[in-house]
Amino acid sequence: MDGADRMTDRAMRLAERVDIESRLARFQIDGSTQTNLRQLKVLKGGGLEPIIAHFYEYLHRFPETQALLKGHDEDRLRHRQKAHWAHLFNCEFDRRYVHSCLLVGLAHYHARVPPHTYIAAYSFFQSELLRAAIKLHTPAEVEALAISIGKVIMLDMSIALNAYILDAVSMKP
Repeated sequence: MDGADRMTDRAMRLAERVDIESRLARFQIDGSTQTNLRQLKVLKGGGLEPIIAHFYEYLHRFPETQALLKGHDEDRLRHRQKAHWAHLFNCEFDRRYVHSCLLVGLAHYHARVPPHTYIAAYSFFQSELLRAAIKLHTPAEVEALAISIGKVIMLDMSIALNAYILDAVSMKP
């Protein structure tokens, strides 16, 4: 079993420990949250590409994140990131989503991305999504979207960071 297979297996085992229904309730993610996010215009067409491109420009501004990216195929990372964000905002919060989110968290943990850097990335994306929502939606829509975006980003981050905690503390071989 190679490293990728071990990480996939570990993410599947960790996913069994995440009660997604409880998380959705705690983060107050309900049908209206999901309806709001499905209306997010930035997700239509190629709207995520400029945000992701801007994100990599942002990462290259800092020596720490430049070093983390060194040796990685950025096109592959961008593609996977786009797929993850699209899946998140489709609001299909099932076992597959939890597994994918934990796999992302494990990859960042094993790449030694510090939690503050990981959280800063979420902050960057949240800000960019809100900027796009402000440009593309009415003020009334923006209010509902801002609340909904915040909820799912916090959900996603909480699950991904669980990989850091669970893998570091309780899942050591």
